[in-house]
Amino acid sequence: MKVLLPIHIDRWRSPIASLLREIAIYNEDINFYSFSGPETNEDHEKAAVFWSLPNIFKLNPRKFGAISFDIVHTASATTANLTAIILAKIRTRSRCNHLYTANSEPTRDDPFYHQYRMSLQIADTICSVSHAVDLAIRQFGYKSDAIIPNGFDPAFFSPHSAHLDTPVKHDLDRPFFLFCGVIQKRKRPDVFISLAEKMPHFPFVMVGGYHFRNEAEPFIHRMERVKNIINLGKVTRTELRDLMAHATALIFPSESEGLPLSVIEASGMGLPVLAQPVSALPEVINEGTNGWLIPVSNLDDWMIRLLDITEWSMEQRKVFAENARKTSIDRFSWEKIAGQYGVLYRNMMHQN
Repeated sequence: MKVLLPIHIDRWRSPIASLLREIAIYNEDINFYSFSGPETNEDHEKAAVFWSLPNIFKLNPRKFGAISFDIVHTASATTANLTAIILAKIRTRSRCNHLYTANSEPTRDDPFYHQYRMSLQIADTICSVSHAVDLAIRQFGYKSDAIIPNGFDPAFFSPHSAHLDTPVKHDLDRPFFLFCGVIQKRKRPDVFISLAEKMPHFPFVMVGGYHFRNEAEPFIHRMERVKNIINLGKVTRTELRDLMAHATALIFPSESEGLPLSVIEASGMGLPVLAQPVSALPEVINEGTNGWLIPVSNLDDWMIRLLDITEWSMEQRKVFAENARKTSIDRFSWEKIAGQYGVLYRNMMHQN
C-alpha cells in the first residue's frame, strides 16, 4: 500500500505534520511518501532519524509524478493539498482514494473556508478528530466515516523527559500561567490578557505566534501594556514541553477547536488546564481530573481556580499530575491513534 502525505512532514512544530508523521511511524507495514521542509534545528536533528525508517520515502516533484498512490491522506485544507489530490487521482484514473481528516470546525470567516468545503466534497473517506467536528460538518451535508482523535507522544511529553534543572526563559522561578496557541480571535487571547491584568503579581507566558498580523496586532498591542505578560512567540517542541513542566496551569479559553493538541500534551505533562465548556473541549477535559471547564462570562471564577491551584501542596500537585497524565495516555497516545488509522487505511483498500 502506498500512501501520499502531501505536506512538509518534518516540521515538528506543526500539529498537522505531527499527526501524519506519527501515523507513518507506527504503521510500519505501509509505505508512506511525503515532502521535506525542515525549519528549525530541532527539525533537522529529528528528520535524519525519521527519513531513515524503511517505510518512509522522501518525495520531490519528479518522483511525485512517477508514482501511483493508493491513498492520499490530507489533514489540512489548502490549495496545494487539493492540487496533489487531483493529480494523484488523474494518474490512477480515480482509483486513488482520498482520506480527509477534518481537524477544525469550518466557519465562513476562515481564510481556507472554501478549500475546507472542497476537501470534504472530494473526499472518499472523512475522518473527524472529534464529535464536535463531526457535528459541524454535518451542517454542510457531510458526515464522518470515522472519529479518531489527535494524539501525543507520552515519552516526549513527560515530566521525566523535561529539563527541570534548566532555567526557563526569563527566569520564571515563581508560579506562572501558560497560554499556548496562535494569536487569533477564536483562541480568545483577550481572556488571557484580562486575567493577567486581574492578577498582576503572577507572570503570564504566551507562546504560539500568529498566522495573520492584522488579526493579531490588537492583541499584541494590548499585551505590550501589561507588564506581567511575557510573549515568547513561536517556540520549539522541547521549549514548550519544558515550559509546561514548570507552569502552574494552562489557560485555554478557545471558543472553537477540532481537538487541541496543546491541551492533550499539557495533560500528559500533568498540567492543570482551564478551558471553556464549548466545542471539543468537553471531549478532552474531565472535570477535576485533568482540568476544569469554566464559562468566560465571569472571569472571577477563572481567577479563583487559578489562585486555588497555586495553593496546592506538593502531594496535591503530584496526585493531580499522575491522574491527568494517565487520562491522556489511556486515550490519546500516538500508538493507539495510529493503529486506528491503520485499520481505516485497510478498510479503504478493501472497499475499493
